[in-house]
Amino acid sequence: MLLNHNYLSSSTIKTKKNPYMTVYRFMLNTYTVFCILAVDFNVFPRRFAKTETYGHGVMDIGVGCYVCSNALLFSIPNTQNISKNVLKVFKQVLPLLVLGIGRTYFVTKADYHHYVFEYGVHWNFFMTLAFLKIINLFILPFVSTCCLSGIATILVIIYEFALNFGLADWIMSDAPRDTLFSANREGILSLIGYEAIFLYSLTMKSRLSVFINKNHLINNMFLLIVTASLSIALFLLTFAISFVFGVSRRLANAGYVYWVLSISSYLLFMSIMIENFINVLLHKIGRLGEFNRISLIIDSINDNLLFFFLFANVVTGVINMCLYTLVMNTVSSLIILSLYMFVIYFTIYSLHRYKNKTYV
Repeated sequence: MLLNHNYLSSSTIKTKKNPYMTVYRFMLNTYTVFCILAVDFNVFPRRFAKTETYGHGVMDIGVGCYVCSNALLFSIPNTQNISKNVLKVFKQVLPLLVLGIGRTYFVTKADYHHYVFEYGVHWNFFMTLAFLKIINLFILPFVSTCCLSGIATILVIIYEFALNFGLADWIMSDAPRDTLFSANREGILSLIGYEAIFLYSLTMKSRLSVFINKNHLINNMFLLIVTASLSIALFLLTFAISFVFGVSRRLANAGYVYWVLSISSYLLFMSIMIENFINVLLHKIGRLGEFNRISLIIDSINDNLLFFFLFANVVTGVINMCLYTLVMNTVSSLIILSLYMFVIYFTIYSLHRYKNKTYV
């Protein structure tokens, strides 16, 4: 980000960041940690909550956009060194599996409310991300980049075909969950849809990568036009598909795949708009240095995403165990939510400054 010139020149920063993805991930993660607590208050509109079967809800976007975000930052491993790939898989997947298993264990022990229809009995968000990493780190090195969108389309067609010939009815039924697969059928089978999202996002990354790291006006205009057009086209496709198959986060069906991709394209478009607006504004007023604190908050979250998300989950759990949120009035709810976001931001910002001081 041009917003970060003074900050990025610090000796504590070793790597170059993609400016648009920085804003994209900041918006996505801020929306996510706010919603995971806000949904427990009556002030949060119920239409924004996660849907149980079919439909669109603001909270249905989360996991799909996280998959897009991971894909846009994903580097396909080299086929030359298999042992390095295995080590890379181990380092990236182990923390997610530990978190996934740990979350299931503590949710069960604490008797915390858990909706089986989301992912299943034992499955969760961390498990989905972990298994997607395993699949892609081992398979993608042997697949040509030009084939990714074709493979994703084939996956969507085959999966949608299976869903419409009885698979969807079984997933959403009250059928016994007496085996590991049947107990977690939502989480396991939705991996097909999320893998399609991942492959489509990788294709978008490869097409835009030529322009996305250049800071010329023509390149920025091209990125704005492409991401806006893509978002509109995918939205229209989603609109058409929703009349035939519906949109279901629980199934991660075709409607959900293209809906998430349209939202992700729109968020990327907005990130480019925000970045360029800030650049123009700062050059106009000549006060680049005064905006460093805004930059620091954005970078603090991007550099500590896992802790940011986990800390927000822990604070959410504590608030829910200490307060009966559903009976609170509007004023009390807004005060608690504002304090919650302040504590999260302040903690991450302080951690980031402490880490950087230790590297000086």
